[in-house]
Amino acid sequence: LAARIENAPGEHDTALAGKLGLRVNTFFQNVARARKLMLECLSRVGVVLDSIGVEVTR
Repeated sequence: LAARIENAPGEHDTALAGKLGLRVNTFFQNVARARKLMLECLSRVGVVLDSIGVEVTR
């Protein structure tokens, strides 16, 4: 997830995966896992993200 955030916008996932020494599929799996964990973490502190926006429940 950090690789996506820190690199230039529009840099292809294949290039990012290569920089990290990962296959593209492994890179995608790691990004999906990181997003899921980030959403769970935010949810625990009352921040709910959806496709429309952000709702703070605290």
